[in-house]
Amino acid sequence: MVAEVKRIRSSDVSFLRAEILFVIFIALASSYTPVVAFARASRVLSNKSVNPSRRRFVTEIQIPRGGVSPPSTRLNFASVAVASIDAFFRTAPYTAAFITCGVQSSAADLLAQFNAARQTQNNTSSNNDSSRETTPAAHRTPSFRSMFDIKRNLSFLIYGGFYLGCAFEWLYNNAYPRLFGDTINVQTVLGKVLIDLLILAPLVTLPISYVIRAIIYRTPIRQELLSYWKDVKHQHVLSKIVPCTSQ
Repeated sequence: MVAEVKRIRSSDVSFLRAEILFVIFIALASSYTPVVAFARASRVLSNKSVNPSRRRFVTEIQIPRGGVSPPSTRLNFASVAVASIDAFFRTAPYTAAFITCGVQSSAADLLAQFNAARQTQNNTSSNNDSSRETTPAAHRTPSFRSMFDIKRNLSFLIYGGFYLGCAFEWLYNNAYPRLFGDTINVQTVLGKVLIDLLILAPLVTLPISYVIRAIIYRTPIRQELLSYWKDVKHQHVLSKIVPCTSQ
């Protein structure tokens, strides 16, 4: 039993180290890409042969060649930041989508686990107050660190980055415009919504999350897909995502 516990703890530690390294990589990428983005924005602004669609977001911003601009045209920090972020999202859409959606998904799960742990701690504390016959050690309040599920958070990070970020970037900004065109009308919007609700949500969006969980937790993919089917029949998970997919 002790050996099994040690094995589980060592596995959690390895996953913790992997996630820490992954988060450090994202943090470094997040701090490095704005610098590259500003350099790209400067090249776009100074190059007149660039496609006008890439210059329209900076039509009122001009970078002086001498390095020093007069007070009337001097770039402040806000305009530089906006131009850098906009250039980064335009020139590296998949990297930006992965960082944005991956961090958001990981942060959302972190908040959910924190709230669940706080509720558990409150319930444990109330039980300790009501039970006076047992020793305090028997009802010690667990810490958030001991209850934090590292693998679950890593699953959200990967799912949010690769699927909600990169896959949706390709789907909504490349596949859908080719399939429906650039026009916005009732038929186009209705077609996109029906594809999201009837095809993507039940056949791709939710099953992929179970597959990623199977990979992270090292469980059979078939078992996770069966769990998804049970959740569809008994937990009605499809009805819970309708507000999300209809946006």
